[in-house]
Amino acid sequence: MMIKTVATIAKTARMVLSSLERRQKGSLLLAFAIMVLTGALTNIPAVVLGSLVDSLVGRGSTPFAKAVPYLLIIVAAILVREALTVLRKYLVENTCTRVEKSRLVLLVAHMLKLEMNYYSSVHVGALNGKIHRSIDGLVRTVKLLFLDFFPAGIAAVIAIGIAIAKLPLLGGIMALAIPVGFIIVLWQISTQEGIRIALLRDKEAIDGKVVELLSGIESVRAANTELFETNRVDVLAENLRKKEIRHHISMALFDCVKYLNEGVFHIAVLATSVYLATHGIITTGDVLTYSLLFLSAVTPLREIHRILDEAHESSIRVRDLYELCAQRVDESYSVNAAGIAGRIGHKDAPAVRISGISYGYGVGKKTNVLEGIDLEVDRGEVVGVAGPSGCGKSTLLKLILGLYHVGEGCVFLDGIPIEKLSRDEIAKRVGYVSQFPFMFAGTIRENVAYGCGQVSDDEVHDACRRACIHDEIIQSLGGYDGIVAERGQNLSGGQRQRLAIARIILRKPSIVLLDEATAALDNINEKEVQKGLEELIHGRTVIVVAHRLTTLRKSNRIIVLNKGRIEETGTYSRLQNGNGLFAELEQAVTG
Repeated sequence: MMIKTVATIAKTARMVLSSLERRQKGSLLLAFAIMVLTGALTNIPAVVLGSLVDSLVGRGSTPFAKAVPYLLIIVAAILVREALTVLRKYLVENTCTRVEKSRLVLLVAHMLKLEMNYYSSVHVGALNGKIHRSIDGLVRTVKLLFLDFFPAGIAAVIAIGIAIAKLPLLGGIMALAIPVGFIIVLWQISTQEGIRIALLRDKEAIDGKVVELLSGIESVRAANTELFETNRVDVLAENLRKKEIRHHISMALFDCVKYLNEGVFHIAVLATSVYLATHGIITTGDVLTYSLLFLSAVTPLREIHRILDEAHESSIRVRDLYELCAQRVDESYSVNAAGIAGRIGHKDAPAVRISGISYGYGVGKKTNVLEGIDLEVDRGEVVGVAGPSGCGKSTLLKLILGLYHVGEGCVFLDGIPIEKLSRDEIAKRVGYVSQFPFMFAGTIRENVAYGCGQVSDDEVHDACRRACIHDEIIQSLGGYDGIVAERGQNLSGGQRQRLAIARIILRKPSIVLLDEATAALDNINEKEVQKGLEELIHGRTVIVVAHRLTTLRKSNRIIVLNKGRIEETGTYSRLQNGNGLFAELEQAVTG
């Protein structure tokens, strides 16, 4: 177990160092060279003090002036050592801040490109905590190596080397304290490995719970369940506290054993050196020198347990980081867009063609939400999608958008298989307004222009007028520089939907997918937005999902989904006057 622990830490260190950029490695190499110099300078006072004592002992009254050169050497060694230490810390900290920034940016970019199915199986709050802790683990590994472990180890090695060079016997006794102390440290780490992982996962669980509560604060307050939720957090926190106190008690006991080990060997060094001095084998000053060299060698050992302990915890976090980085990127980001981006596609091909697609959620054996769907939507055609809740309407749109990938069959956009289109090309071709449009913290203008590239204020204003939100922005939302809160919490559902519609109007995609895009609008605003949408969709392909069936009245045709299959197809009037599912749904709404 102890060997496995050391191997894990060593493997993590190699992985971290090998992943650094060339410039970062150069800075750390320079820092390592400085450590060697400071390690030597750290042990100079011990040797000089021994010589100073020898020059004073047995000579009666000695002028202070004779001690001055020795003292100046010690002062110079300390000043140079501290100056070099400042430079070393700057090199390491500067490298670490660069590593932290670059890894955070790279990891966020990677997480934004993962398959959507990944997020259905993780707790976002816990994932957020894991992301930050994993990057912290990477940075902490570098700091532990170059601010703690290497400086301490080099100073100890040089101290023992000086002792062995002066007298191998005393050097050997000093050196023996290191492996014994190291074994105690490894024993400590191996016994605490499981609890450290448990503590890490418990903290992630608390992070996830807190994020969940803050996201659902309105529901918690409406249900008056503050005390209930607080008690749930209290249970999690108490479990964490109990594990932590057991861990700290164990750590305290191990610390006691390590200090006893240090004391025993220090006494052995002192006793041996005094014995040798009384027999004239070494000088009186050497007794002080060996004592100081021993302290220089074992003082880092006091920190080794902390360093290795934290290194082991960091290795767990770094493992999480590499697991996150190993998650599969959505295939649309892997498509080579060269020769595809900007293609018009096959001129005579339907704008959207769905051929025998089936799709199911879940892991392992999946339950199909859609099964055997065949559909063609011509250029400029408006197709409505109706059906009971859970029949797969929204899923169908997400497959067309490439957010999810079909299990069987294929989706074609302008005659091109969607798997051969890059994410950039899909985004340019297809505009999407969901049932619950997401707004980012920022300004009104930033949210409308989101994903649209460089656009003028006039274009933004025009899009908002056509979406019937311009006047409201000016009068009650603080203008286009008005602040949108996180997730658009300071906006009504209708305002969020109209801003999302304005965003699509501004982008002008060739295919528009509307998933209950007017569901949160009142009748007056719905009519106004429909006018803007009619102007937008002229000559474009539109697929509209709606529960409010009257929204589909002007569709060229409507498909009715039921249990994942197309049950009916026809115009609004034909389906309304028929005896099928569409007529039943309308009858249920109108009474």
